[in-house]
Amino acid sequence: MLCGSPAWPDTTKPGDLTAQLGHGRSQSLQREARLIVDLLQNYHFSGRPFRDVPNDEIVDRYLDALDPKADFFTTTERAALRRRFNRTLKSVYIFRGDLQPAFEIFDRFSARATARLAWIDQQLAQPLTLTAEEASPETDNSEPPKDEAEADRRWRRDLQEMILRERLAGYDDDEARRRTAEKFTRYRAALRAMDPLTIRESFIDATLRCYDPHSGYFSAESARQFSLAMGAETAGVGIAIEHEGEQTLVTEISPGGPADLQSDLRPGDILLALAPADEKWTATDKLRRSAISALLRGDADTVVRVKFKRPGEDAERITSIRRALLIQTDERARGAVCAVTTAPGEPARRVGWIVLPSFYGQPDNGPDAVSATKDVRSLIEQMQNEPLDGLVMDLRDNPGGLLLEATSLAGLFIRNATIIHAGQLGKEPLAMMSDDAPPAYAGPVVILTSSRTASAGEAFAGAMQFHHRAVVVGDETTFGKGSMQIYLDLAKPYAQSETDTTDWGTVRVTSERYYLPDGHAVQGAGIRSDIVLPAKPGNPARREADLEHVLPGGTLALAQPPLAAAPGDQTSIVTPALLEQLQAIAQAHTTSLPEWDLWRRSSQLEAARAELNRSLSLTVREEDFSARLSEAAELRRAWHAWTQTDAWDLVQQDVPDVQKIVAAHEEAVTTRAAQLSPVELLQQRHALHSEHGGKIREIPLGRIEFLPFVADAAQLASAFTSGSNRPVTAEALGAALREIGCLERRTHHEVFAALRRHVAVGEDWTEGELAAGFATLLGVLPTLDAQLSARPRLTDVPLREAMRLAAAWAQHRTTPPANARTPDSPAPASP
Repeated sequence: MLCGSPAWPDTTKPGDLTAQLGHGRSQSLQREARLIVDLLQNYHFSGRPFRDVPNDEIVDRYLDALDPKADFFTTTERAALRRRFNRTLKSVYIFRGDLQPAFEIFDRFSARATARLAWIDQQLAQPLTLTAEEASPETDNSEPPKDEAEADRRWRRDLQEMILRERLAGYDDDEARRRTAEKFTRYRAALRAMDPLTIRESFIDATLRCYDPHSGYFSAESARQFSLAMGAETAGVGIAIEHEGEQTLVTEISPGGPADLQSDLRPGDILLALAPADEKWTATDKLRRSAISALLRGDADTVVRVKFKRPGEDAERITSIRRALLIQTDERARGAVCAVTTAPGEPARRVGWIVLPSFYGQPDNGPDAVSATKDVRSLIEQMQNEPLDGLVMDLRDNPGGLLLEATSLAGLFIRNATIIHAGQLGKEPLAMMSDDAPPAYAGPVVILTSSRTASAGEAFAGAMQFHHRAVVVGDETTFGKGSMQIYLDLAKPYAQSETDTTDWGTVRVTSERYYLPDGHAVQGAGIRSDIVLPAKPGNPARREADLEHVLPGGTLALAQPPLAAAPGDQTSIVTPALLEQLQAIAQAHTTSLPEWDLWRRSSQLEAARAELNRSLSLTVREEDFSARLSEAAELRRAWHAWTQTDAWDLVQQDVPDVQKIVAAHEEAVTTRAAQLSPVELLQQRHALHSEHGGKIREIPLGRIEFLPFVADAAQLASAFTSGSNRPVTAEALGAALREIGCLERRTHHEVFAALRRHVAVGEDWTEGELAAGFATLLGVLPTLDAQLSARPRLTDVPLREAMRLAAAWAQHRTTPPANARTPDSPAPASP
């Protein structure tokens, strides 16, 4: 039931929490709460008066935020809380800015969570039955249990499932129960880290979500975090952290970042304290993750000292890191170029691929500001150093961002055209136009989408589709978020007043809907693909229409014609004949190419792993697990054979500032590889190092899929024996790889604990012998799996199909006359 970090919990009484704020801060926050209600009524698209929002609805949304998986409250308890505030929540409390109900409800939740955690301790104190043939309860418990007896049954079966997973990873019963109990220890630690401002934030956010799923509230600290995320860069040291129990672990080191280049920190290290330069230390064990992140950030070129230790060691270590402007490389546009052949005997076409994670940028967009449009333009310019036959814009995992960026990005392909209409309730919609400037790229464009493509991504894809400038390929429809939000900094109007607004946050209010150039709303409908690729099996993805309190769709009465090519214009335009031809090509490929068969088999195996109803019998699950491992290993061999003959080599492209980061990381990796032995590299970097073409590639162990290599246990045991100079059996090594593959977090400590449990059992192995054996094993992996090759190769099957379609379009490229389409011509697959 509990998944990862908890939603909330605490054991502090609400009155105590309120007292922590002090009278002055409490009065200030009451003014903020009243202001939020006024702004919500004045700016929300629906125009709904706040008095019309039922009290029960607010209570339910808040309970859903506290207890999203129905882990703690029963139906009876939820009903009692609704009755408690049925008549008074708004009139007595919220309209006056008094959010005391948030703390009272939280106190009830805290008591329930504490009681349940004590019950879990009792259950885990003794072995659980793992022979039942009943199915595990891996369902979304959207409905709370009716009573305490049903809650106990749910939890007992959930604990059995958690123990089973640990047993399948290779742990005995005692260790499985200990590890399961540790997960709830993390939950308790989060209880103690709770603060009143976070409780307020959750309650206000839940209240705003009674209007629609995208309105919400950020506390002052959350607003700062959000602003940094949208900007795609900040000054810091370049590490990711996560709480585990009462410890704070380093989970990732950003390649090319200050910690990577200046320190010996590695994933799995335990943070103990932080200090600016020569100032006093601040212990991290009692701090929230956001507070620790704030200490790690700071002005560029300033120093932060980090005190840490390695798991299993008592000695403390100290390293000093000079902060630098961090380039979040995974959050910036990136690309590659690939030679694509559409058919035997046909010339290869040079096709570009650009992945855009989000529509990032800053509203002011000054000359030095980072933005999605600037990065994509830079990539296109690099790609066009040689003739570029086609381009794929990959928006599959793009949740949106700034709609101004979507409009600006479209201007790289469409000149002086309407991209979207934005309209507030009862007001004339405003057309947002692309620039009247020559396009950065005039060739064929394929936009690859999925059900996760949302908001600004849908605006961009929809406009490109409407103007016949791109073919949209992917899932049947995108997410369907067709609304716009404004962000209101609550403290800004009071900057010159005497009002203390230190704790005031930011509200996000859905104020407008946007429409495609022809007036169709994206809201609830999404963008329909021109070419639908095979869908993965399993439960269908949730879209906007599946959420609660969604805005309705609708249309505008517009007669906006699609963009027409001017005489002599060489811009590639989608014609009905071309679209029909591309659809036929995709249909033939998806039904006949071997790679699509491999993709379907892999998708089916992935869906089977996530199936909802599974036996709670350890014996049955062991048999099922072994069968899945065998199937996964067979599939890996099939993928490996295919990549040897048909995988495409990629020439990677990055924007200039990311290139600098990548180059710095590569130089550091090469220097370390020259100075350190493979064993020292493993111990210091916790990564696989593979040489190809004179370059050393560093692959963190957390990114390697170890389970399929269980099938190669005999060969890998031989390598481990050679490296360690100690005999190792295939059975023992296979068990170790199985456990490593099942680890949630493959830290150095966890990996070597698995090796000791299986490989070094009953033997007096040194850490050096284990490291030497494992380092030798890692060196063999790239010879068994081409995916680990240092040369990047394109094996993403849906992406390959999109690139083939771009190449096919280039091969049959035509330029229609200016009157090829009329305003009355139907737009292809317009939602």
